[in-house]
Amino acid sequence: MSGPSVIAAKIALLTHAVTAGVLLGSLTHLWLVCERGAPRAALKRTYASVALTCWGILFALGAVMYPRYRVHVRAEQLDVYARWAAKLFDLKENLALIAGVLLFAVWFMRSIEGSPAQAHAMRWCVRSAALIVWFVALSGLLVTSVSSV
Repeated sequence: MSGPSVIAAKIALLTHAVTAGVLLGSLTHLWLVCERGAPRAALKRTYASVALTCWGILFALGAVMYPRYRVHVRAEQLDVYARWAAKLFDLKENLALIAGVLLFAVWFMRSIEGSPAQAHAMRWCVRSAALIVWFVALSGLLVTSVSSV
């Protein structure tokens, strides 16, 4: 396979990776802000909004790239030569959906300054989302190192 479709797929994959890096940065910074317990509402709003926006972009790019992945990468390469990578990809995609739900909850709670229970819920969601997103990103890099577009 060659030509414009491969170039477009590689550009989409690179955009996917860079957006994941921005998501990791914003979510990790949000985690640090929440763990410190400092009342930095503006940072919480900004990091939560950036994280949810990046997740949405990643979801859309993934949906666009998935048909090509399913036919040319998964069926032709991973299912034949690296079944573990195909299973890891499936796990990462399912975890990414869970992270999306957590990020929406974080975005919803970003401006709420309330009880200690609310602060604890925010920290739990941020911490969980960050750990999941780090796993998803590293898993994605590993799978891509086996075979990409």
